[in-house]
Amino acid sequence: MKPQLNDQIITLGDYIDRGPDSKGIIKRLLAWHHTGQLTALRGNHELMMLDAQTNRQKKIRLRGCGGSATLIT
Repeated sequence: MKPQLNDQIITLGDYIDRGPDSKGIIKRLLAWHHTGQLTALRGNHELMMLDAQTNRQKKIRLRGCGGSATLIT
């Protein structure tokens, strides 16, 4: 079912796990965000990605937890 214009969409994290289309998921979330419909809650993978921006060890851990698959999509 496609969300209607007045629907509020609440999602619960792990958008960037090992799935086959993490990039597509992010694009869809951004589209909902731009309409004002989205409340996106962070999961542990999103928190790991944020931490990896400033910490080399955490970047290595992220790659082992599905981060590499996300980055190549």
